[in-house]
Amino acid sequence: ADIKLFATIEVLQALSKIVPILSLLPVALVQSIVGFTGNADVKLWNELEDSIMAGQSDGDAMVLTGHSLGGLIAQIVAARQQLPALVFSSPGVLYSARRFQILPESARHVVVLVPDGDVISTVDEQAGVVQRIACLEKNGQAASAATCHRLRKTACEVWRACGDPWARDFSNT
Repeated sequence: ADIKLFATIEVLQALSKIVPILSLLPVALVQSIVGFTGNADVKLWNELEDSIMAGQSDGDAMVLTGHSLGGLIAQIVAARQQLPALVFSSPGVLYSARRFQILPESARHVVVLVPDGDVISTVDEQAGVVQRIACLEKNGQAASAATCHRLRKTACEVWRACGDPWARDFSNT
């Protein structure tokens, strides 16, 4: 599903490494090009969106979350319903906004945790707030792209950097 959702922007990003078209073209034009390829498979998030709205009561606080493709879907639903979201290692939605039927400005209350070295987070551009985090092996060397994409690795880095109120030791993870 990831490849189908992002095929057009992935081609444009690859081409942009040779000829910097994404930095030369206005974002709105790139959104039109990506959006012209057809609307994304909305059934991926419509059912979730309906469930969230049906289960939400007045005054309920809700924060959507997800990892990778789940993070993308959380961003889309958050943007469409004006809900906050915290997502991990997710592709961006800026260039694909029209395809996903959202406004990039509506994703400004989404926080995306992006580990250094995670290639999935580099697909498209992030529209929300980006929090970069380190992704290192225990010896201090940069971890592999696959390791950096793992949610467990991200959680361990957040605990390492932010601490743990219960003083648990995560150094062996």
